[in-house]
Amino acid sequence: PYPRKKPKPILLILKMLRAVLLIAIMTVIANMYLLPVIWIYFGEFSLVSILSNIMITYPSSLFLLTVPILLITYRIPLLGFLVKSIVALLADIIIFIVRVCSKMPMATVSLKYEFCGYIVTLFAIAMLVFLIIRLRKKLLSLLPIGFVVIAFSVCFFIYGIFISSPSVTYLNYGKNEIFAINNNTELSICDSTSGGLSAFWRVRELVDNSYSTRIKNYIFTDYKAGGLTSFEHISRFILVDSLYLPTPVGDDEVMLAHSLYTYAKDSGIDVVFYDDDDIIASVSDVDSQIVRQRDGEGSAHILFVSDMHSVAYVSAEHCQTDISYDILIVGEQYDKNRIYDLRDVSAKEIYISSYALSERLLLPKSVGAFIPDDSKNDYEITFELK
Repeated sequence: PYPRKKPKPILLILKMLRAVLLIAIMTVIANMYLLPVIWIYFGEFSLVSILSNIMITYPSSLFLLTVPILLITYRIPLLGFLVKSIVALLADIIIFIVRVCSKMPMATVSLKYEFCGYIVTLFAIAMLVFLIIRLRKKLLSLLPIGFVVIAFSVCFFIYGIFISSPSVTYLNYGKNEIFAINNNTELSICDSTSGGLSAFWRVRELVDNSYSTRIKNYIFTDYKAGGLTSFEHISRFILVDSLYLPTPVGDDEVMLAHSLYTYAKDSGIDVVFYDDDDIIASVSDVDSQIVRQRDGEGSAHILFVSDMHSVAYVSAEHCQTDISYDILIVGEQYDKNRIYDLRDVSAKEIYISSYALSERLLLPKSVGAFIPDDSKNDYEITFELK
């Protein structure tokens, strides 16, 4: 007897599953062979590439088919409009899928750790050896891929438990101040700049010097005219997940907030407005709290808190004697014609933002204060919060 033919719906489902499996296998093999290139030029490996490739295969195929048709029919009034709408819809679908996949937890894995170079080098050597020699059992060629998966899993597990620790980096350049909140592969930026100088290159250096390949949260403490331009440049070259903006007060701030909100939404960046004293989860194990001082100085009281330590950034005008600080950074906003008495301030460590400011302060004798060199236009300090 002849075997029964399978119903057409079942055959169709099997064909689709076969096509999905083939796409997944091709994606894995392509990523593995390109791993050295990805490590050198991109510094991160996409874990959701298999899912995203499966989801955009058919829309992208239709997109490639309809674009030539659009080039031929775009001058025909009704038909051209119809084809243009289809092309735009397919493009929106592809962009939407990519954005959704990129925002998934653990969408990418950073390859900026020291051990990644050793693993990738050994993998490249093994793949070259297997390409040169003739293997009787072809399945042995999968050994390097298994080695990479196991090696990365073990190293990331050990690093995440025993080595990683949260930190806050304070960067001061030309009276512009930026904070980088870092924990393992998570990085957030707190922008307290005056807007006079672009923050792009400084933020890019902070990202390059961290294990992160993107900015989790970009937090503005105030609205400055140059902030929009800086953020546009930053977000074009560095992925930003969320933008935090203070609740605007006054017409000028509302206009700037609207511009930042519109640009961020068009770029696929989540926007959150926060009020004074709101807790912002900057990165894992580190929260931020910002209070804007509306007394004409344009300063803000910023607090970074972990389970073990805290870092406070306060202007000389608003340092409080009833609070015990772990690490106190006295900010740039001050009156050049005034002397500030901080001798009753309680802090384990005090850092002054500039040499010129230190000359206007009376500091407690029991605590040694860090004062930057007068010849330095900028400096950077990292505080470990472990």
